[in-house]
Amino acid sequence: MESVTVETLTQFTELIERVCTDQSTVLFRGQPEDWPLLPSIARERLIDELLASERAMLDEFQRHGHPFLRAAPATTWEWVALAQHYGLPTRLLDWSLNPLTSLWFAVNRPPVGTKDGVVWILRPDDDDFATPDDERHLQCKRHLVFAPRDVSERITAQIAWFTVHKAWSEDPSFEPLESSAQFASKLTKVIIPAGRFAHLRFYLDRYGINHSSVFPGLDGVCAHIKWKWSFAGDEGEIDGHYGA
Repeated sequence: MESVTVETLTQFTELIERVCTDQSTVLFRGQPEDWPLLPSIARERLIDELLASERAMLDEFQRHGHPFLRAAPATTWEWVALAQHYGLPTRLLDWSLNPLTSLWFAVNRPPVGTKDGVVWILRPDDDDFATPDDERHLQCKRHLVFAPRDVSERITAQIAWFTVHKAWSEDPSFEPLESSAQFASKLTKVIIPAGRFAHLRFYLDRYGINHSSVFPGLDGVCAHIKWKWSFAGDEGEIDGHYGA
């Protein structure tokens, strides 16, 4: 697995040009810390067995979610994708086709102490992509890459894709993608130094990547306005330059 450090938007875009040299699908994921590539449900303290809790939470979301939907998701995984984007713990891990949006997710807040951020780059093979039959079943026996229909504004705005982590009744556990035999060699880790978060945040906004673009709606608009008119903990005018 390749690892590289970038400190400027120029360095980041030059890396993307080096990695994305053809029309194949490349996925990006931004993290403010170097967490393992595990789905959110694997990080929860659940009151029941993992797969039973997963099924129960999805069933409850499907029961209560209908009044708030423009159109019902067509497959099990579309339901899971929608639930994921509204905060339900699932076996999905968020990715995007947009590298700048993913970089924003890594740097949109001040760093935690001196912890660096990470942007992961994944180049899946053809046989890593889910089939229509895969999308009908909640459990799966290999890691898969999945592109949902645009069932919410957030999925559309973030050009969201997902990895679906394998786990089934005979093997009810999740493994980090960076440790998996299937995906480890297909990943690149881009390290974002903590001291460069503010710099990158400012220049991403110049390219139109901010709360308002990533989270369409009044909450995103207000978050962007707040950011424009106040300083985050790592921001300010330093020697005539914005940020750290």
